[in-house]
Amino acid sequence: MKENVQRFNYDLAVRETLEETADRVPDYTREQLHRGEKVDGSKLTPLYGNPDYSKIKFAQNSAAGLGVPDLYLYGDFYNGIQTKINTKTISTFSIDSKAPKLELKYSPLIYGLNAANKTKYALVDVKPVLLAKVKSGIFG
Repeated sequence: MKENVQRFNYDLAVRETLEETADRVPDYTREQLHRGEKVDGSKLTPLYGNPDYSKIKFAQNSAAGLGVPDLYLYGDFYNGIQTKINTKTISTFSIDSKAPKLELKYSPLIYGLNAANKTKYALVDVKPVLLAKVKSGIFG
């Protein structure tokens, strides 16, 4: 068993795990945006300037709060949210044509996971996959 522990490629197991679970990150990101939240937990600002538009958006999605943007109109931006696996991290971005303008207006903190979703992703998505790889690699 000692040889298996020494031979096991932990970096590869982490990378494979991220590749297998990264498709959950855009879902968590969309959930945050639906609530009008950035990665740091703060609300998206600037708020909507038009009170009538604010009421329409609030009627469509009250989770964000009155006047708080959720960056959803037709779904193109949300549907364009994707991930890229780096060495041991995941980058989140959108391929939607509006993404650069939204990033400038609301900050790059519209992408990624807040603390609660990082914990959820780690425990619910990553942990079981990584543990299975480690057990399989060490114990066979």
